[in-house]
Formats: sequence, structure tokens, C-alpha cells
Amino acid sequence: MKKIIYTAIISVLALSTSPAMAQQDMFDIDELTDYIEGNEEKSLKKNADNAVTTETDKKADYIGKYFDDMETAQKAQNEARVLLEQKPNVISLQDSQKRLIKEGDDKRKLLLQEIKQIQEEHQVEQTTSEEEITPEEKNKIITQKINEEYQEAPFGLFWGINKEQTEQLGFILKSAERKDYTNVYLVSNPKQKSNTFSVVTAIFGEQNKLWCIYAQSTPQKDTPQATNVIDLYKKYYTALAKKYGNAQQYFTPYTYTEEIMEGEEQEAQTITHSGEIGNDNFLKELEEGLATLYATFENKELGITLGISVDGDDQSYISVDYKNLKMMKEEQQTKLNNLIGDI
Repeated sequence: MKKIIYTAIISVLALSTSPAMAQQDMFDIDELTDYIEGNEEKSLKKNADNAVTTETDKKADYIGKYFDDMETAQKAQNEARVLLEQKPNVISLQDSQKRLIKEGDDKRKLLLQEIKQIQEEHQVEQTTSEEEITPEEKNKIITQKINEEYQEAPFGLFWGINKEQTEQLGFILKSAERKDYTNVYLVSNPKQKSNTFSVVTAIFGEQNKLWCIYAQSTPQKDTPQATNVIDLYKKYYTALAKKYGNAQQYFTPYTYTEEIMEGEEQEAQTITHSGEIGNDNFLKELEEGLATLYATFENKELGITLGISVDGDDQSYISVDYKNLKMMKEEQQTKLNNLIGDI
């Protein structure tokens, strides 16, 4: 009967704890009952009440400790349940972070693959990571990509690219004005070997496409015959004629009339004089617009005008005006369409 009672107590204790706790703290039922019965027999034989009391106290302490352990285990179990209930949120946050990191890595890998492909196609020196690519290499890669789609233009530019692409190539653009032109920008760092031209203007027009480039040489002091600017003009005339062909020179001389008296009867006669290129007063004639000198060059794609000018300080310079003929027609059509749309 005692063994049954003890078995019932231990069963209750086992049911109230977790399986893991039960395995850890559970002891053998038979050993417990034998242990208690044996002590009772010893107590009756020896008639030692104090010993029975001591063993009973030990048993009570052991069982009390057992219940304390169960209460601690139950608290731990409850805390574990709370953590388990929160776990899906923690896992979800970690997954989101991992996904964002993975997407960033994928984008970087894709960019490096594109750069590597361009490097291989155009024999650009390869680098191991995006951070190691120098600004010069990036500029070269962008230039090569644009070069595949657009036609090269003077001063390192490309016909048809827009203002934003021009800046991506590393050019510095500053807003400027030119009569009857729109979307005009001064190029502060044009590419040229001789640095002849101090002013280079890119004109993107109504369509935001580079279709016109205007360049001016650095003004310089000159002789009355305009010797310096004529020499520079002839130099570029030869080069442009060789590159683009169809060279045509146009010279409008300063023309004036003079009356002289001839014969015994001193009859008045009118004589017409025309100044020649490089005459003793040619610089002044150019400055005042009395004489003009320019040339044109043209092929199927481009039209170029080379001219001579003199400013108010008697400084002379040449100018070169490049126009993409196809884009010029598109620009004119766009202007007309915009004008029609406004009326």
C-alpha cells in the first residue's frame, strides 16, 4: 500500500515537469519505497525516534526541494515559450536583412561583370573590384560605350549626345548665349593638342542633342596687314580642306571709287579700287566690316565654316563653326514644330 502511495506521488511530480526535467531529476520508485520501508524497520528495531525524525526531515526536504526545482523549471519553460513565440519575428528580420545584402551584392557583381566585359572587348586594363577603378578608367569606359553608339566630333565630343552624357565624359559645361541658338554651353576643358582655341561652345538645341560646335582662337595683337591671323587661317584652311573636302573660299574686299582728272582738258574719271587680302589696311577693314574672308567645307555629314574676325582692340582671331547636317535639319524641324504648336 505504501508503495502505491509513493508511486502516485512520484507520478504527480513527473507529470508536472517537462520530459527533460523528469529524466534529469526522476529516481527509481522501487528504490524509494525500499529505502523508506527499510528505514522504518530500522527505526522500530532500534526504537530511535530521533533517527526516524531525521530521515523524515530529509525526505521532506528532498521532496520540498523537488517542488522548488519544478517551480523553477516551470518558469524556465514559460520563458522559453515566450521566446519561441517571438522567434518567427526575429528570423523574419534576419531574412530581410540577408535579402537586402544579397540584392546589393548581386547588383555589384552585375556592374563588375559589365565593366569586365567592356574591358575585355576594348582591351582595357582589368581591375579586381569596383573600388579600384580610377576616374580615368571610368571615363575611358564611358567614352568607349558612347563611341560605339555616336559619331566622334571635334574637341573630344560626340555628335548627338545630350548635355548629361557630355558631363559624364568629364567635360565641364557652363551656360552661355549665342544669338538664335538654344541650349548653349561653354566647354571649359575641350580636348585639343595645340590649345589654339580658347573658346569652345557646345550647342544642344531644342532636342538636347549636340548638333553644333563653335570655336574661337585666342585673340592676339596683329599687324595692319593682319599677317598673324591670315597665317593661322591658311593653316586651318589646308587642314580642313584635306579632312572634309569641298573647300570654297569667299572674299569680299573693301571697294571704293576715286575720281581723277586726266587729259589736257582735265576730264574727271572714276576709278574703282578693291583691297586685296593682306593689304596695308586689311586689319582695319576686317574690324570695321568693310572686308570679309571666310571659307566653307562640306561632306555628306558635316558643314564647316572657317572665318577671320578682329575685335575692338585690334586683336585678330579665327573661328570654326561645325554643324552636323542631319541633326541641323532635325533641329530646324523641331523648332518649326514647336512654333506651330504655340500658335
